[in-house]
Amino acid sequence: MQVITIQEGDTLTGLAVIYYGTIEGVVSLARDNNLSITSELTLGQKLLIDSKKIIKPLTAKQLQLWLDR
Repeated sequence: MQVITIQEGDTLTGLAVIYYGTIEGVVSLARDNNLSITSELTLGQKLLIDSKKIIKPLTAKQLQLWLDR
């Protein structure tokens, strides 16, 4: 597992897309951190990311393209 620190603007959905490559990854991310998929994150909160599920993280440009579609 990898630990990440929540920064301003982070959401479970956004992090799922960045690390797992799909919006469906939000379910795994929430489950791995004992959260619901609608949980609000707090600045500085630590989350576990399952290293076995990580794809190559998206660049900021790739994420923006995904968000703009």
